[in-house]
Amino acid sequence: MHDFDFDIMEKKRIAQGARARKCGSKSRKCTLPSDYLTAAQKKGLNGKVSTYNLSGPMTYSKFRVMPDDLQKEYLLKLRNEMGASQTAIGEMMQCSPETVRQTLIRHGLSTKLLRMSFESKLRWDAWLKGEQLNNDRAEAPAPAPSETPVSEDKPVPTPYMPCALNSCDMQLRGTKDEILATLGTLLSCMGDGRLELRTEIFKIREEDDE
Repeated sequence: MHDFDFDIMEKKRIAQGARARKCGSKSRKCTLPSDYLTAAQKKGLNGKVSTYNLSGPMTYSKFRVMPDDLQKEYLLKLRNEMGASQTAIGEMMQCSPETVRQTLIRHGLSTKLLRMSFESKLRWDAWLKGEQLNNDRAEAPAPAPSETPVSEDKPVPTPYMPCALNSCDMQLRGTKDEILATLGTLLSCMGDGRLELRTEIFKIREEDDE
């Protein structure tokens, strides 16, 4: 058989196979595997739906199952909007501050130590209790002007603020127990954190004490 005859025979075979081939336009029905599944089987193919509340406190066990983008968004909210320190976040999540610090590093966030002010602590405690707060960043509305003019002789009362002592220079005189009791009272007003105390102790004579 010559090459020409063999080529003709192969083309005839291909033509016969093309006549028997079914195309989409000639088929009666186009089905999918899911067409033969029941409603329960189709429902079982759906993934688990999870909802996360980023507007309230949560434990670390709930926090770590969230996607990374939601974890970062939640930490930014606690740090930037609420001004929460790592210790405060650890107490809320029931984990150590070091765990919080490592989580901040993993998400590329700042681990700068934040010192919560008195106002920040009030807002933080209210947020933990689920109380509705006004816009945190908005300033408090100015009080309505009073019809009765305020006398210049009487000072305007100011809101109560806790005592906070930053530094002082004093001279104490008395017995050891009296001086220690006075120092304990003063140090309780200094708040938390490291302190620096410079002392000069002199023993006085009895006639100087009179």
